[in-house]
Amino acid sequence: MAEYCTPFEESFVCRTNSFIHKYHDTLNEYEATIILNCLLGMLMLPVEVYSDRMDEENFASEIVDFFEKLYEDNRYDSYGNEYSGAAIIRHLRNSIAHFQVTPVSANKRVTAFEFSGFQPEKYCPKAKGYCKYKNDFRGNPPCVFYAQITIAELKQLAELIKHCVLSLENKPACKNCDYWRRKNA
Repeated sequence: MAEYCTPFEESFVCRTNSFIHKYHDTLNEYEATIILNCLLGMLMLPVEVYSDRMDEENFASEIVDFFEKLYEDNRYDSYGNEYSGAAIIRHLRNSIAHFQVTPVSANKRVTAFEFSGFQPEKYCPKAKGYCKYKNDFRGNPPCVFYAQITIAELKQLAELIKHCVLSLENKPACKNCDYWRRKNA
């Protein structure tokens, strides 16, 4: 399939997820980079396109479950906050977009990434108060999000993000699409 099907948003996450899963060969030296690049696109889509619907009750509940498992392994910290799946998606997106990502290596190979999120300064001297548009990360802002996710887990996360986006638009025409059928596999 060389063309995107409609709706583009759903096609994008399905195709990107498929691309991520093609890179299962551990000998591929670009696997970690490809997955991180693709993940940014997959994380941006729900934040930018579906932001008004991301806080729906069931949206991204699988993401919360995924991060609870990371928490049990001491690889996730919400710093006392109770994040919804939508908030976790936003934190991951912001972490990559602001390049607050650190690779974890073993035997000269990237095996995982650490994602960090910080609380920006929201005080605006011009407005002499809080400004929802100001996001100043200078100084030493407090950390509010941390996760260490392996390459294999990033692939699982991509699958979960795809499911979340597809759950927002349950269109009957998509049921004949190859990607739709793989969604339920």
